[in-house]
Amino acid sequence: MDGPNPNPFGVVDHTAFAGFGVDLVWGLDRGGEAIHVSAARRGLACDLICPACKARLVARKGSRKAAHFAHQGRGSGCGSGRETNAHFWAKQLLVERKRIWTPKVTAVVDGVSREESAAKWMTFSDVRSERRLDRIVPDIVLILADGRELIVEICVTHPCGEDKIALIQERRWPAIEINLRRLRTSQNIAEIERGLLREAPRSWLCNPRRDRAEERLRGELADAAARRAAAAQRQAAREAEQERRAAALIEAEARELLRAITSVRWDVGPVADRALAGVIADDDGRMIGIAGAGAGFLASRDEWQATLYEQFIAVRDPRTFDDRTFSLDDALTYLEPLIAPRFGVPPKETVRAWLRRHHPEVRFPREAIQDYCEALCVAGGLQSEGGDHYGLPDDTTAAIKREGRRLRAIDARADIVHRLLDTIVADLPVAEAFDFEPQIWLATSLLGAGRSPDVLLVEGDALCDDLIGQLRALAAMAAGGEEAIDDLLGLPLAAARYRAIERKTTRRGREAAERSQRLRDAAARVLAEEAPSWLTRPFESADETPLALARGGRQVSIDASPRSPRSGDNRRPSAR
Repeated sequence: MDGPNPNPFGVVDHTAFAGFGVDLVWGLDRGGEAIHVSAARRGLACDLICPACKARLVARKGSRKAAHFAHQGRGSGCGSGRETNAHFWAKQLLVERKRIWTPKVTAVVDGVSREESAAKWMTFSDVRSERRLDRIVPDIVLILADGRELIVEICVTHPCGEDKIALIQERRWPAIEINLRRLRTSQNIAEIERGLLREAPRSWLCNPRRDRAEERLRGELADAAARRAAAAQRQAAREAEQERRAAALIEAEARELLRAITSVRWDVGPVADRALAGVIADDDGRMIGIAGAGAGFLASRDEWQATLYEQFIAVRDPRTFDDRTFSLDDALTYLEPLIAPRFGVPPKETVRAWLRRHHPEVRFPREAIQDYCEALCVAGGLQSEGGDHYGLPDDTTAAIKREGRRLRAIDARADIVHRLLDTIVADLPVAEAFDFEPQIWLATSLLGAGRSPDVLLVEGDALCDDLIGQLRALAAMAAGGEEAIDDLLGLPLAAARYRAIERKTTRRGREAAERSQRLRDAAARVLAEEAPSWLTRPFESADETPLALARGGRQVSIDASPRSPRSGDNRRPSAR
C-alpha cells in the first residue's frame, strides 16, 4: 500500500502511521546534481551521496512508508534531512520561476530609520545550492543577470548561525533569510511555494546598499548633531550674555533700592501723635519694638508697630469687641500711609533674590510686618490662623468676651441709675436741683453702705440692687408720690419729702371729710331728726362718736332702732 506523499521538506502526514519519522528525499550524484528519491534507483544502486555529510545513501522505496534516503551503515541520518530537502526543493522552484520577493531596504541609525528602497521582485538568471563559499556553504545563491550574487538562507527548523552571518556581513555579501517554519508541516504545495517566493517573512542578513545608506545617515546625523551642538553653544552664549545683562540690570535695580532705603530712613522723625507715643511708652517693649524696623517705612519701627498694634491687636473696649482676624494684606493696606510709595509693592522676585544673597538684613514692608506678627505670636499677643492670617489667642479672646459681658452688665445698671437720677432731677423745682452734681454724687460714699454708687454699680451685689430699689422709691416720691422716704441717699429731696407728707395729710383730711359727709347723709336718711344727736353721742363700746369713727376711717353702720347709745342703743357703728 502506498503512503501519503511528503511535502517539499520531506514531512508526511503520519496520522495513519504513528511512529514513522521524516527522512532525506534528496541526494547528489557523482556530478553534484541533486536527484529526488522518486527518480533514484532502489537501494545502493542509486549511487548517491548525502548533500550534507557526503555519506553514501540507500534509496528505500517500499510500499508502507514514503520513499526516502537512508545513510549506509547508520541507524539514523545526519539530522540534516529536513533542511536539505528544503534547500533542493527551493532551488528547483527558483530555477523554474527565476524571481523572488526581496524585503525593503531600511537604514537604521540610533533609532532613526530611512527607507532606501521598497520591497520588490528581483529576477535572476541562475541558481546554485549547497556550494561552499569561503568558509560557509550558503543554502542557495542566486546569480543576477549582471553577475551579482544574492545569498538566500532557508529557515525551516533552525535560523542561520551567528558565525555564518558574521562572515556574510564581514564580506559584505548581499543575503536574505526566509522563515518557512510556519509552513514546515503544511501539505499545501501551492501555499509553500507562495511562502518561499513572497509571503513568508524575510529579512536582510546583509545588504551593502543598506550599509552605505546607514553610513550616509550616520554622517548626516553626526553633521546634524554637530550643527545642533554648535547652535546650542551659540544659544548658550547668547543666553549667558542675556543672563549677564539681566543680572547687571537686577543688581542695578537692587542697588537703587538700597539707596532709596537709605534716603527714606533720613526722613523718619519722632512720633508726632501724642496718644500713640503714650501707647509706646506704656508698652515698655513688651509688644511694640520686638521685631526689626524693616525698609521703606516713613515712620520709626515703634511708630508703625504701635499703629498696627492699636488697630488689630489692642482691645480698648471689651464691650465692642468682635472676634476678628486679619491678613498681612490687611495690615499692609492699613499701614500704607506710613510706607514710601515705591515700597508699597514688593520688588520683583529676581531683585529680591539678589538682596537676599547680598543684603539678607533688608526686609521690605510686607516681610517686616510678617516678622512683627510672628514675634507677637511668640510673645503671646497673637496666634497664627494659617495662610498669612492672624488673630488674638483663644484664651485672650475668651477673657475679653467675659470682660465685655461684665462691663455691659455694669453699663446696664449704670443706665438705670442715670435714668432714675435724670427723672428725679427733672421732677424737682429748678431751685432745688440747681446745685446738684450727679457725677459728684455717684463718686461719694453713701451712709450705711460705705461705698459710692459708682463702686456699687461695678460690684453689682445685693447693695447695688437695694440702691436701685431706693432710687426708684425716691423717684416715685419726687414725681408726686405720698410715700415719704426717710433715707434720701444724699439727694436734694428734703423739700420733696415734705411735699409728699403734705400730699398724704391733705388726702387723708379730704377722705375723712368725705366719709363724715357720707355718714351724715346716711344718718339723715335713717334717723331723720335724731341724726344730729346720734352723730355726736359716743358709743359705749368705742367711746367715740360716729363722726369721729368715720373721720378715722372706721366703717359705721346705722341701726334704725331708737335707743340711746349710752344705754345699749343698737344704732351704732360696726367698726371694721
